[in-house]
Amino acid sequence: MFRILLLILVPFLGIANALTVGWKVPIEQFNPDLTTNGRVRKLDRPPGESAFFKAGDELWEISKAVEWRGEPRTNQDPFEESDAIWQGDWIVWNASSRMIVARGTFVELKEAEKSLGFEEGLSVMKMRFELSGGAAGGDERRVLSLSSSNGKKAKAESHGFQVSAEPYAGQSASTDLIWSASWPAGEEDSSWKAEATVVLKDGQEFLLARGGEGQGAWKLTGSVVRQTIDGIRSSESRWVELPKQQVMPWPPGHEEFAPVRRPLGESLQIGVYSGAADFLYQEDPVLVEPPAALAEWVTGPVIDARESLEILGFLFLREGFFAGFDVKSGRLLTIADAQQQEMLQDDFVDSPRAPFRLWAETNLEAGGITCRSGQKASLFRSRKGEIQQLFEIEATEGDDRIVDVRYAIQIAPDEKATGGMSLIKEKPQALAKFLRSGKETDFTLTIRDHWGR
Repeated sequence: MFRILLLILVPFLGIANALTVGWKVPIEQFNPDLTTNGRVRKLDRPPGESAFFKAGDELWEISKAVEWRGEPRTNQDPFEESDAIWQGDWIVWNASSRMIVARGTFVELKEAEKSLGFEEGLSVMKMRFELSGGAAGGDERRVLSLSSSNGKKAKAESHGFQVSAEPYAGQSASTDLIWSASWPAGEEDSSWKAEATVVLKDGQEFLLARGGEGQGAWKLTGSVVRQTIDGIRSSESRWVELPKQQVMPWPPGHEEFAPVRRPLGESLQIGVYSGAADFLYQEDPVLVEPPAALAEWVTGPVIDARESLEILGFLFLREGFFAGFDVKSGRLLTIADAQQQEMLQDDFVDSPRAPFRLWAETNLEAGGITCRSGQKASLFRSRKGEIQQLFEIEATEGDDRIVDVRYAIQIAPDEKATGGMSLIKEKPQALAKFLRSGKETDFTLTIRDHWGR
């Protein structure tokens, strides 16, 4: 399948046009003292015109202070100081805004980002868990906040609500989180416990588990925010300068967003797809006003994408058609006929899904839990050490919306069922029957992609 990256690269990989990007990377991680480092130079004036600079800014040229990680340009003796030179236009440390600002081509800026340790610098994990509903005592809620570095376990406890969490930084500003939580169930010597491994998108709150019935119903949500060591959130850690000297945040990764297809009039369709922020690196990007029909999906400046799509064989220059890239959200906004939308979604756009994140839910009070594809998740209630209710699931994604599952369910100490089978996403499947209040009741399991709350 083609990827939207092809749309990005074709127009600009071979061009000399440059773009300006800023990173809020702690300068201390590679150059602690500017005044005593002979490989930096204080500038009397900005290296070029940019909205990243203001009158009176303290600027330092740092191209020789960075350990460049690109392809070697010489046969370098490993015991000698590297002579690799960055090929971009310029790169400076703006001490006034505490931001590294660089201008160059796509490849040069990506090399700079890697050499600056941008992704690795987002190493502080701020985690938040919230328990609400019957388990928290009526309408009350309990909140636990934890901080940890990448790969380090953290624990917290408050009024019987206990959480253990171990975060691992993933790609595209996501975090793999191994977590467990427990809390009193309301009855004497009774408690709930949930544990799973999940992939969480940075800064988004996700439903992790829910269970119970009636006044005892509860839900548990969680979120992870990645930061630099000096407290800069990932959503504000990278910035880009657009045409007309507009500067705006450019978060790493892109928004998780279920594709939208909607009819528009008699012959056209709206298509909204999660793209990639690198799209803005095209030759001479042009800002455009999207049609009013797309207004509900517009969050920031929109770059015209029609000619880029035409280069790859799509027909978006027809009357009434539109294609634009929303820089802030990372969405590709389109209006076209059904044929072009089908081609775009099926053969070109790598339609996103929740990354290995599934929601598994039962129809009984055992509840539901978020799980990572291929990883076991469990939710159970115990009393005096004996399990009263249990829901355990291991779901592995396959092709064509098929999910292979292994499960264990217990709704009472003497009523249990275990097994394994393949399910279709979104379609409830009866797996067992239990006698409830004198009537046979199906136990059903539903698996779906989990996009958020």
